[in-house]
Amino acid sequence: LPHELVYLQYLYRLNLRKNFLRGTIPPEYGDFPILSFLDLSQNALTGTIPVELTVLRGSLEELWLGENMLTGPIPPQLSYLQWCHALDLSSNKLT
Repeated sequence: LPHELVYLQYLYRLNLRKNFLRGTIPPEYGDFPILSFLDLSQNALTGTIPVELTVLRGSLEELWLGENMLTGPIPPQLSYLQWCHALDLSSNKLT
C-alpha cells in the first residue's frame, strides 16, 4: 500500500477494495486527520492490524478489513473507535 496517501490531509473516504493489493497496512494510515471510511477488504494484505489505526477514533466511522490474510491478535484498542458503526474483520487469520 502506498505510504504517500497520508499526504492527502483532507481525505475522508478511502476505498481500495478488490484491488489485489499485497503487503502490510502502513501504520501511517492512522495519521489521516479526518478519515471516516477506510475499506481495504478483499485484497491480499498480510501482517497485523496496526494499532495506529485507533488514533482515528475521533473520525473513523467504518473500517472494512475483511477477506485479507491478516494475522495476529485483534487490537483491543479498536474498542476506542467511538464513532465506528461498521467494523469488518471477517475471513482473516486473526486470533
